[in-house]
Amino acid sequence: MTSSLTGIAFMLLAAFLWSLIGLFSSICLSQGMTALEIAFWRTSIGCVCFMLHMFAFRQAFVPLKHLGIF
Repeated sequence: MTSSLTGIAFMLLAAFLWSLIGLFSSICLSQGMTALEIAFWRTSIGCVCFMLHMFAFRQAFVPLKHLGIF
């Protein structure tokens, strides 16, 4: 039961955060940013959050033979 409630809570949180993209984008556009700049910053912030999550949960292992490609 707790597992399914946690999943639902994460789903609702994701939906809420996704809904903020429109507000965030309209504020940035009104301040003079271009759509490409907004896309760059959204992607960069998402990448940093993903990397922090990877390192926090120790899931950042890359085999040595794949390191060059990575």
